[in-house]
Amino acid sequence: MEIIEEQIIRSEILIHDEKKFPRKPSLIPIPEDKFKIGYVFFFFMGVCHFMPMIFFATANNFWMYKFRNPQFEVSDPTNRTSLQKYFASSSQIANTAPTLIFGIFNIVVAYKYAITSRISITLGIQTLTFLLFTVSCQIDTDDFQGLFFGTVMLGYVFLSSTMCVNLVGSMSLYSRFPFEYTICCLIGEGVSAIAGDLIIILCIAAFDGAIINSTFVYFMFGSALLLTTFLLSVFASRTEFFQHCLHSIPQETKKMPSKKELLDVFGKIRNVIIIMSCFAIGMSVTHTAITALVVSEQSNTVWANSYFSPVMTFFLSDFSLLLGRLISSFIPIKISEKVFLGLTIIRTVVLVPLIWLCNAQPRKNLPVIFGHDYQYGLIFFILSVTNGYIMNYCSLYIPQKVDKKDADTAYTLFGLMMNLITTITSPIGMFIVNVL
Repeated sequence: MEIIEEQIIRSEILIHDEKKFPRKPSLIPIPEDKFKIGYVFFFFMGVCHFMPMIFFATANNFWMYKFRNPQFEVSDPTNRTSLQKYFASSSQIANTAPTLIFGIFNIVVAYKYAITSRISITLGIQTLTFLLFTVSCQIDTDDFQGLFFGTVMLGYVFLSSTMCVNLVGSMSLYSRFPFEYTICCLIGEGVSAIAGDLIIILCIAAFDGAIINSTFVYFMFGSALLLTTFLLSVFASRTEFFQHCLHSIPQETKKMPSKKELLDVFGKIRNVIIIMSCFAIGMSVTHTAITALVVSEQSNTVWANSYFSPVMTFFLSDFSLLLGRLISSFIPIKISEKVFLGLTIIRTVVLVPLIWLCNAQPRKNLPVIFGHDYQYGLIFFILSVTNGYIMNYCSLYIPQKVDKKDADTAYTLFGLMMNLITTITSPIGMFIVNVL
């Protein structure tokens, strides 16, 4: 995941510990979930939480091709164009800035609209956006690269804005449905990044490395997945089971949380916000602003040109992230929050600069110390595993610290704070690109 970048409004609890977080059974019998449509919808909803941003980021080879110098048939990583050089860091800014605005929207305005409406509308907008970029794969943009670059950034804005609203709406469903449905959604989140990575690798292999055709089919997969989830959201929300669970906790549509309520909830989750702030800073100056520029030690080989970026930068990152979340679920660290914060800071200070010293191109100032592919892979693996551990730790922390009635407010406030922090820190990635 990249990207997770990427974007950090998440409910990252991968496995539920019933001894620590027991769920009280409903006093009213729940209608049957016919054909398990609820499970299917929650799984697809989880897959699509971050899938649009994952697909965009993982198609790094495609963007590098689109923004190359058309006068040269072979793109030289050590002499990239400005659009190639700043694409990843610019997309981070376009990705994070709108989420701050819509994070405020989630607190101030979103409560006025039905949860299901928010989810369905945002899925519809994402589907249309993806379809447009799928078509753009077949359009020659060499004569208007600047305009296309701006269009891609606008696409990031649409996707990140709708993702922000969709995520908070989805989280509002968690407390209204049996926990098995939340698990199903979180499993969908966990597999979405790896599935996206594997799909693009298979597309590259199927088309023998042809960037345009492989990306076209890749985006078609994404469009079909979003369209399927949109249709499921419309159908599932009309079932008796879904309506029963949806109204098991009345949705407040008349007033936003008071200042006192917000401050009280903030006080309970402030430690996790500080920990995630360290995480966000580390991400903003590594993945994908720098990692998208890392190239293989080999030159002009199939591995270097077609497979290195999707395998070593995106698949490795997403696999390691999932592994870190699993380790956090099975082997939780029983230490104080302050000690965990200290370890997080040390880990960030040590590992982040090592990524800068890998073979990210172009560069003029810093030397390449870790130029071998395996060295980059090992450093990035350790960084991503610890990222996953931190994310899962923080998500498990929130439901322990707030009452069930304050869960919606806590997740919304947490998301807003993360949006604020990532918006502030995302331009640092562009600065680090120049430092290299």
